[in-house]
Amino acid sequence: MRDSEPLLKNKTYYWSMAGIDGTTGAFGNWSTTQSIRVGNVLQFQLKEPIFDKVEAHRLVMNAVYKIADDGANPARLLVEVSNNAFDDSPTWEDMTQAFLNRDYLELQNRVKQADKWGLNVRITVFANDSLGPIEFDAFGFSYD
Repeated sequence: MRDSEPLLKNKTYYWSMAGIDGTTGAFGNWSTTQSIRVGNVLQFQLKEPIFDKVEAHRLVMNAVYKIADDGANPARLLVEVSNNAFDDSPTWEDMTQAFLNRDYLELQNRVKQADKWGLNVRITVFANDSLGPIEFDAFGFSYD
């Protein structure tokens, strides 16, 4: 058995296990490969904001996803949208409740500092105590 090594945050580790006969030292069948993540936050957004000549006023979003609900403090989802995403400090508006209700969000922001309007969405999952799967397979949105 290898000496223990510290786990690095934000890295995924893979392992297989096999039973060992205490008398002969023979290995049993190896399990399928398992993975474990180290870290508490999964966050992603569009690689580049979507350019538009005018600011977005409303946005509706849907996704194919799974958020673990185990643990004393279950995983938490945060869905945000910005219509001034080209700014140095974009205004992010929380649309989590609208997302969960499959409803649109009426954006409040009407100002920008950059020379163009840009739309971006950001999804953050805080794993907290959850050890179950957290998956985002696809997401899409529509805006006007």
